[in-house]
Amino acid sequence: MTPTMWILDIVFIALVALQIRARRLTLLQILLPFVLVAWASIAFIHSIPTDGNSGIVLTLAVVAGLVLGGAAGATTHVWLRDGRVITRAGIAAAAFWIFGMGIRLAFQLWATGSGEQTLGRFDFEHAISNDVWPVALILFAGTTVLVRVVFLIARGSRLRRGGAAREQAPDLTA
Repeated sequence: MTPTMWILDIVFIALVALQIRARRLTLLQILLPFVLVAWASIAFIHSIPTDGNSGIVLTLAVVAGLVLGGAAGATTHVWLRDGRVITRAGIAAAAFWIFGMGIRLAFQLWATGSGEQTLGRFDFEHAISNDVWPVALILFAGTTVLVRVVFLIARGSRLRRGGAAREQAPDLTA
């Protein structure tokens, strides 16, 4: 793994630490994940391999990102305070986030280390391009991040419209 990949992985995992503290959902907090995902995509995706069964790998990566991003977004606390949307990741949201990013990091370490030959054989036996894995990992991480943000935007909008009176401020004393 390159130093840039290490930095990117650490940043994505560390983002959860910022989410545990209650904070206002601002334009910066909405745009920053989109900028980070765009940068990672431009930096690491140079082509999208679709030969053989590579498309299946890419589809599974996106679906996994949808599931984990949705789970993290759905389990993040969202409420209104003085007419402003406030968010705070609870234990479940943090666990989904860390699980997804941790799985991605573990796979990268395995694939570029002790599992390199095993993965190469698997790719050959299943007609998967070796170039698909970096793309799949970026798609997985990017989808997770963006889906979570979209969930928070949607939930905040719903609160502002008054359609979710049941979503109250969580008990922050626990």
